[in-house]
Amino acid sequence: MSKLKRSFAMQHHRPLAARFGFILPLILPSAALTQQPASSLGPLRPKANFNPGDAAIVDQWIDGLIEAYLAVIAKAGEGDPGPNDVAMIKAKAYADFSQAFLDELNARDAGEPFKVFLVEQAAEKFAALFAQGRQLNVDLARTLAMTLVDINRVAARVALIAGLSFPDAEVRYHCAKAFVQLRSNIKVDNRLLQQIMRTLETAGKAEANPVVLKRIYTALLFTNDDKPLPESLAITLDILTTRIARWKGGMLVIDDGDVPAFALLKEHTNLLTPAQRDSLVSALAVLLRMDVQRYAQPPLPAAVKFTLGYRIWLTEDLLEALVGNGPNPDIREALLRDVAKDMVDRLDLWIGNAQKPGLLNAAPWNVPVGAP
Repeated sequence: MSKLKRSFAMQHHRPLAARFGFILPLILPSAALTQQPASSLGPLRPKANFNPGDAAIVDQWIDGLIEAYLAVIAKAGEGDPGPNDVAMIKAKAYADFSQAFLDELNARDAGEPFKVFLVEQAAEKFAALFAQGRQLNVDLARTLAMTLVDINRVAARVALIAGLSFPDAEVRYHCAKAFVQLRSNIKVDNRLLQQIMRTLETAGKAEANPVVLKRIYTALLFTNDDKPLPESLAITLDILTTRIARWKGGMLVIDDGDVPAFALLKEHTNLLTPAQRDSLVSALAVLLRMDVQRYAQPPLPAAVKFTLGYRIWLTEDLLEALVGNGPNPDIREALLRDVAKDMVDRLDLWIGNAQKPGLLNAAPWNVPVGAP
């Protein structure tokens, strides 16, 4: 592994909270949870069919949990607590909230119809709350999302879909994480599979947070015999090329959110259709041109320079996998030496200039000279 890749790996595995820029609540052991009051849902657990009255009972039960949660959160800031004290109070409030649902789902007398009914009712409630956007208490929104991860049921998909477009990145992250957990359950229902893949595609194209985006790419990785489904590969390609177009238009900042896409596409270039390969090569040529030119225009903040360097590495790596083995320009060698002029000269060998065409300007790629 090169020095650049080793360095990136260390950055890539920083604690999640540090990469997001917010504090993720600790998950307290179950022994620390407060004793939950007797549930009003007991009579519903053995039932096979449910009516509007039953829905009202569940709705009232959920409202009670939310009210209790918000009361605890409101008290967390009273007095002069330290940040760790507030974090612990919020963590315990989340744990109590989530455990109430898990207790119902794991109750001995809870039948499967009741479990599905409870989750569907909760999902509708959570989705309506997520629809409030920034008006919703962000701690509550994060607790709802983490509870959906804990519930881990396809019946919660209405809320998970709504959460993917919530303004807070942590909420979106947990909703994407829940879809990662549910891939095997989703794949058995083709109609559901198509719906979720299109939902994730929309979310991926709109996502600006690299940590969330990586989860979305992972959630999209539906496989068969250890190979990505053609739809998964096509959507991954579509998200990447869409984001490259947005970078070209100045609508995105430089980030490392597409690392999973580069890895997947490089591993499975043999599964791409000729049209997909052409589209990808054209997009990568533009990305390589933008990133090398930006790298060659100091001064750059250290973090930006690092991310640019790694993305240049991944881009050329994937291009080589697509066009075949050398002799190739090898911008990466100049990158390791940190000689920007050599990087630009080798970029021209890929995309050409007014004096001489480059490797990608010829058939079958036919990239316009300079990759405009």
